[in-house]
Amino acid sequence: MSLTAAINSAQSFNHYRKHNRMRTTLLARYDIRLAGVVAALLIVGLPMVFSASHLLGFQESGQATYYLELQIRWVLVGLAAMVVFSVIPYHFWRRLSPLAIAVNVVLLVYVLFRGAETFGAQRTLADGSLQPSEIAKLVNAMYVAYWLSTLKWKLQDFWYSLVPLGLIISVVAGLVFLEPDLSTAVILVISTLTMFWTAGAPKRQIIAAGALLVVLMAIGLIAFPYRWVRFLRFTHPLDDPTGDGYQIYRMLLAMGNGGLFGHGFGSLPDTVGIVPASHTDAIFAVIGNDFGFIGCALVVFLFMALTQRGLRIAEQATDMFGSLLATGITMWLASQALMNIASAASSIPFTGVPLPFISYGGSAMIANLAGVGVLLNIARSSSGMKSKPRLAPSGRAAS
Repeated sequence: MSLTAAINSAQSFNHYRKHNRMRTTLLARYDIRLAGVVAALLIVGLPMVFSASHLLGFQESGQATYYLELQIRWVLVGLAAMVVFSVIPYHFWRRLSPLAIAVNVVLLVYVLFRGAETFGAQRTLADGSLQPSEIAKLVNAMYVAYWLSTLKWKLQDFWYSLVPLGLIISVVAGLVFLEPDLSTAVILVISTLTMFWTAGAPKRQIIAAGALLVVLMAIGLIAFPYRWVRFLRFTHPLDDPTGDGYQIYRMLLAMGNGGLFGHGFGSLPDTVGIVPASHTDAIFAVIGNDFGFIGCALVVFLFMALTQRGLRIAEQATDMFGSLLATGITMWLASQALMNIASAASSIPFTGVPLPFISYGGSAMIANLAGVGVLLNIARSSSGMKSKPRLAPSGRAAS
C-alpha cells in the first residue's frame, strides 16, 4: 500500500470515528429510558385495544381489527407529534403559551354549544376526532409554567400568586367541568397545584388550594345527580349489579376473574362477557382479566418508571420554566393513570378518563405523546448544559 493510500485510509477511519461519536452523543442526549418506557406502554396498549374491542369491532363494522387499525393510525400520528415536539426548543412554548391557552379556551367554550354529545357529555368536535379537554392538559401545563416562572418574589404574596392562579385554573378547569367532565378538571387542578408547589409556593397557600379543591369536588358531586349516584354505587358496588352499579360490577368481575396470571389474551368474551367501555376507560380491567395480577403489576411499574423519569427531568432542568413544565406534564400523566387504575379497582368512584398510551382514543394519544416529546426536549437541553445548576423541586438550585 502506498503512503498516500495509507493516509487516505487513516483519514477515512478518523472521519468515521468522529461521525459515530457525534451520533452516539446525540442519542445519549435524549432520555432513552423515558422513550423506552413509553414504547413499552404502547407495545402493551395496541394488543390490549384489540383484545378489548375485537368483538365490538366485528359487530359494528364486520372487522375484528377495526379499532386496532384506527388506534395504530393515532399512535403513528402521536409518534410524529412526539418527534416534532422533541426537536422544538421548549422555550418556544413559553412564548406561544398565552396564545395557545386563549385558543384552547375558545375551543372549550365552543364545544359546550356545538360539541358532539357522547354518554351525556359534550366533549368532542369534528365528528368526535378533536377533544379540546385533552389538548387543555398540555396547553395548561405550558401556560402555568410560563406564568409561575415570571413571578419570582411575588410567589410569596397571596394576591399576586394564588388568587390569579385560581382565576386561571377556574376558567380552564371550570369549562371542562361544565361539559361535564369532573375527572379531567381534577387532573388539570392536580397538575397546576403540583407546579405551584414546585415553584416554591408557601405551604399555607398549598393547603388553602387543596382545601378549595376538596370543596369544589364535593360541589361537583352534589350539582350533578348522576355523579352522586355514582359515588353511592362506589361505596356499595354490588348492591345494584344490573343497574347503576353495572359498570363497576363488570370491571371488578374482570379484575378478580384474572387471578394471578389471567386467562390469556383475548379471553374477555369467553370468561366475563361484556365490560362497558372495555377498550377505553375500562381497559385496565381487561388487562387484569387477560394477564392477571402480574400483567396489572407490570403496567403499574411502567407508570411508576414514567413518573420517576419525568420528575428526574424536572429536577435536572436548567431553568425554572423547564422544571415547572416537566413537572406539570409528568403529574398530568401520572395522576390520570392513577385515577384510571384506581377506578378500575373501585378504589375511587368510576371516572371516565383513558389510561395514557394504552386506552383507545385519538386526541388523548396525540396529546400524551406530544407531552412526552416536550419532556424529551427538556431532557436533551439539560444534558447539553451540564455546567448549569440543577433546579430542586422548591425552585432553588440543587447542590
